[in-house]
Amino acid sequence: MTPLRIAFAGAGGVIENFYLPAARLCPEVRVMALADKNLDRARALGARFGVPRITADYHELHDAADAVVIALPNFLHAPAAIDFLRRGMPVLVEKPMALNVAEAEEMIQAARLGKTILAAGLVGRHASGARWIKRALTEGLLGPLKSFELEYGSVFSWQLASSFLFSKEQAGGGVLIDLGSHVLDLAVWWMGKPTLLEYWDDSMGGVEGECSATLSFADVKGTISLNRLRRMTNTVRLAGERRVVEWDIATDTVRVVSSTGHPEAELPGFPQLPRRPLVELFAEQLRAFACAAAGVGEPTASGESALTVVDLIERCYRERRHLEGSWTKPALSVQEVCHPLRQALILGAVNPVGCRLAETLCDRGLTVIALVDEWVQAARLARLPVRMIEGRVADKETLRRAMADCDVVFHCVEYDRRRFEGALKRGPLASLKAVCRGLVHRFDRAFFWPRRNMECAEAVLSAALQSGITRVVFLNAAAVPTASERAALRYQQERGLSVTVLRPATVYGPFCLWTIDTAGALRRGRRPRGGPGPCLYVDHLVDAMLLAAATDAGAGQVLSLYDQEPASCDELLEAHARYVIASQERTSATREARAATGKVQRSDADIQRAQRVLGYHPQNGFTQNMERTTAWLEWSRL
Repeated sequence: MTPLRIAFAGAGGVIENFYLPAARLCPEVRVMALADKNLDRARALGARFGVPRITADYHELHDAADAVVIALPNFLHAPAAIDFLRRGMPVLVEKPMALNVAEAEEMIQAARLGKTILAAGLVGRHASGARWIKRALTEGLLGPLKSFELEYGSVFSWQLASSFLFSKEQAGGGVLIDLGSHVLDLAVWWMGKPTLLEYWDDSMGGVEGECSATLSFADVKGTISLNRLRRMTNTVRLAGERRVVEWDIATDTVRVVSSTGHPEAELPGFPQLPRRPLVELFAEQLRAFACAAAGVGEPTASGESALTVVDLIERCYRERRHLEGSWTKPALSVQEVCHPLRQALILGAVNPVGCRLAETLCDRGLTVIALVDEWVQAARLARLPVRMIEGRVADKETLRRAMADCDVVFHCVEYDRRRFEGALKRGPLASLKAVCRGLVHRFDRAFFWPRRNMECAEAVLSAALQSGITRVVFLNAAAVPTASERAALRYQQERGLSVTVLRPATVYGPFCLWTIDTAGALRRGRRPRGGPGPCLYVDHLVDAMLLAAATDAGAGQVLSLYDQEPASCDELLEAHARYVIASQERTSATREARAATGKVQRSDADIQRAQRVLGYHPQNGFTQNMERTTAWLEWSRL
């Protein structure tokens, strides 16, 4: 068979990590061209993988190859595919095949008129476990099916080449249209056409990060759960009258138990298929596409077979109900403070505090702008109707553009040690990490963090002054005077910029780093980080930030913030241990941490000052705050 000359439209992560490496494993195809509007990225990939032709315009691929693989932003899948199909070129389009049924049907019609092949990129059908289940159901190994459960997802970690995945207009949706295209396709491939019973997701006007659907295949009812915000079990469970099969998607292993719950050894005629790397599954998909284009086989998933999933996803979005956790609704004591504000810019909106602030502002009807420099961290923020602008806090021109028409700027940016440590794990020092981590951390904290925070603060304050911002709420997470705090006060005193500095105590609650670190340490039997200082529930901090934004009374002030109960991190640590590991024996690490924290060091004058100046009076008690935190910890599966 003569190799099929193919071109790639798009040079994002799926092309770089899977399709180009897969093409090297597939002698049935030869890569002739690569197109992406990010020409520098396309050229770099072309040089790395030996692609002879690079272009910024996918329309120029018409005469560069005999077939095309489309991996553009989702909203371009249909128009690009139709363009190539009408010219008679075979097309393999990445999931989702289309944003809606109308687009999908037009693509199928274009393939018919062009007398060519339309294939959908649904590589999950090549997984060993998926094929094993398909055969088991076809041959009745499980007996009549009674129920099913599919659960898939994890905290979002895909390194994006662009931001389209978090745009409702460009992506068409969130985790449902992204991961759901694969998972729903497998369910349809195994069991046929479903009936949608109900669908829930957590979108608040943006793209959902979590969703759940209840489906019925004939008389078989089950659920499919997907997530970008927490880790899931990543398993499929199909229960029949005779046997139950469980597929671990991550390890691609199948486990079979009898109807009585006893594990069964390998069944005669149903051997476990070997697990293969994901890139090999993409190679098999390319091979099937090439054979179909040559008229000697069928593609992995035809356009017609993918239409059912497109229709199901469209119905889910049309009939959605809002999914809300018990910790989601802001537990704030102030309801009217945002009344004079119309538009706010949040710097550090992907951080736990910044994102919680964005949720609260959106809930109160404000227009929210967020500056984002790390899209991999934006999955939670993307649920909101927030206008996200790509850029770095130190870039004054980007700041001025983001500040246009804003009433207030919330500065929630602090250099994040986790980002540095993550880079250290991935970087050239990875092999020396165990030796130099402590030394580098101390050096970074002493020299790099303050300098970086100072640069960002100066850029923000200067841009705010030039943009005519009426108010800046400046968060100093260090809880002690810093150079960036002094710069903020200097802009207030010397240049007339209205700045209120808030110094929060240790912040805890849903998504907060202290809670995550503490829960993880307790479960591992290690000593959590703690100290004698007081603590602050995240919603109470947001409450104070809203108060500071709504009044000039705090201008030029430095206000310390903490809860009135509990008194210290000692009590907070004890509460986490009680709620998080109540079923486990108290560890020595917990006892050591309790002994180390001692008595709280605070000044009642600090909190009284915030109460007098801002009217800061947290109404929610520690028990209610920990109930919310515990509910989130159970949901997050930390």
